[in-house]
Amino acid sequence: MKKRYTVFSRVGVLIILFIPIVLFSQPIDMDQVEAREEFRLGVGSYHLGFFGKALQSFTDAERLAPRDTEIRTWLARTYFRLGLEDTALSMWREIIAGGKPNPLLSHTIQVVDLRRGLGRELYRPQNFVVNYAVNSALKEYHDFKRPSAVQGNPDGTFLLSAYGSNEVVKFNVNTLITGIYRGGIQSMNHPFDIIKHGNNFFVSEFEGDKIVKYDQDFVNIGSFGERGIGNGQLLGPQFLAIDENDAIYVTDWGNRRISKYDMEGNFILSMGRKSPLFPEMNFKPTGIAVRNEEVFVADQFKKQIAVFDIHGNYLRSFGEDILSQPEGIAFFDDNTLLVADTKRILAFDCDNEVWSILSDLEAVAERITDITVTANNDILAIDFDANKVFIVSETTSLISGYFVQFERIDAAEFPRIKAEISVEDLLGNPVVGLTQQNFFITEDSRYVRDSRVEIRNTDDQPLSAIIVVEDSPEMDQYEEEIKLAINNIIGLLGKNGRLKIMFARGDGILEADYNDIDHQRITTLVEASGTENWSVDRGLRAAAGEMIPSRGRRAVIYLTSATMNNNAFSLYSLNEVARYYRNNHVMFYPVYFGMFEKNREIEYLCTEAGGKSYLYFDPDGLTTLLQDIEKQAGATYLVSYISPTNPDFGKRFIPADVQVVLHKKSGRDESGYYPPRDVK
Repeated sequence: MKKRYTVFSRVGVLIILFIPIVLFSQPIDMDQVEAREEFRLGVGSYHLGFFGKALQSFTDAERLAPRDTEIRTWLARTYFRLGLEDTALSMWREIIAGGKPNPLLSHTIQVVDLRRGLGRELYRPQNFVVNYAVNSALKEYHDFKRPSAVQGNPDGTFLLSAYGSNEVVKFNVNTLITGIYRGGIQSMNHPFDIIKHGNNFFVSEFEGDKIVKYDQDFVNIGSFGERGIGNGQLLGPQFLAIDENDAIYVTDWGNRRISKYDMEGNFILSMGRKSPLFPEMNFKPTGIAVRNEEVFVADQFKKQIAVFDIHGNYLRSFGEDILSQPEGIAFFDDNTLLVADTKRILAFDCDNEVWSILSDLEAVAERITDITVTANNDILAIDFDANKVFIVSETTSLISGYFVQFERIDAAEFPRIKAEISVEDLLGNPVVGLTQQNFFITEDSRYVRDSRVEIRNTDDQPLSAIIVVEDSPEMDQYEEEIKLAINNIIGLLGKNGRLKIMFARGDGILEADYNDIDHQRITTLVEASGTENWSVDRGLRAAAGEMIPSRGRRAVIYLTSATMNNNAFSLYSLNEVARYYRNNHVMFYPVYFGMFEKNREIEYLCTEAGGKSYLYFDPDGLTTLLQDIEKQAGATYLVSYISPTNPDFGKRFIPADVQVVLHKKSGRDESGYYPPRDVK
């Protein structure tokens, strides 16, 4: 026993002596440790919206670990959010060139490149194919009969009028039925078309010979029209349209004319009657659409589109040698008219007067009676004979999919995570109407639990706004108007809005904080003389930077004389400012105080960032400003979920992945976060 003990003691001594040798032979890479700590600080700053701090941390991390692809990827993403897209693109391309193929990064480069060029300005609808079909014969759908027309809504939902089954059916963006309406006690009498105005709906009843008005819950609140051939009377009303002056147009199949009413149902005039300028004996009006005070009507007898002005005067016709049986029509954009023509959808370029076949549905359709453009720029086509609804999408959009981004991740309530995720099409238009079934989130390749869409991009959200006042000598003459405009905007925003006011001076000084509006100080600043060295680029960029950390809608309202000095964009280029706004979803609303003059650079920024420009001295003034801001759909969804990952006391970086799928379109993004340090 004694000998064994001696041997064991010697072995133990050797082990003890060996341990420090092993430990000291593997020195700690302090640069790598410091790099990961800077990376952690950068990730935290990024998710808080402090991109300047994030840039500094990621730059320091890259200096310490220049070959770390993860650090460089986050650094490039930060440059992108700062509007410095040239630098971001250069870094992304270097990462791809120096490593393995990265489809996600390649897609990001493709989308950013497309948006930097004239992609949106030159875009015209091309070839569309069936993305998805709703078949009433399938058990998962309600058995609606003879669908005749469709109404798309801004939130991505749509309403289908079913002529044969006397009902209106509501679908969400995933084509799940969310409501069936039959008119209550006064049941619908073969509804043909449906159109929305404000919070109300108008339904044409083909057999009832009237137009019925419903509230947003589809409670009948009135009707107009009656059977007959006199003025204002109807015989088989079909398609509906509403113009910018809130007048309602009805194609009257039985009376072979179009009748025009005001919102209260008072008859105004009819058009389409035989006249020296319109010698049509057998006019058969079907589809109708209004654009720029012109009324476009499909004539099934002459197989053409007839155009009238809003006063009923005939202007011109086109398409007689192209169309076979035109019915529903709709504008895809301000220049492109779509026509449902039996089993195909045609597009007419109004500027160049050129026809093209947008989609040929010969193989799947029987009779397309109506079409509409959805909030997500797809086309809904209604098949009257086959009892189907086709979602028709552009071919390239099915291939390229969506542009999805983790805007920020909030892990403060770990394991409940809150992620702001933006979803856009390739041209930067927000994708609306998505639900939790469209988001597939994983952490470290493990699916998360209890995923919920807390806030959709069309929901009411807190509004953060900054009024930026051009501090130039040209604005001195508008002192009283500026004071009045600021007070009006404050009144429009109300107590629920968060407002700051800033003057576009060289240092971009913030003059009045949220909910602490010092009217006397504002008056003093407005009355002070403008300076020659006022800085529009610094002021507008500082305004956006103030709001980026906040959640909800963000809007910059710029009060301007439409003038620019020589150093207007000397610190930050016009493109850098525009991309800073666009990449962080900050809307831009310029208000011009000149006499009906607009500035080219400001309008470019308005187009790139989204928003709308106003002329202060227009009769409408700023009355629609808040409404325009509120109805503008954002791109960001707030999605919460329960993390399945061990936080390791907050020391572990947790990678996150999201894939967004809607029918045959999809997009994805990668990000990550650190849990709080005190989480076990």
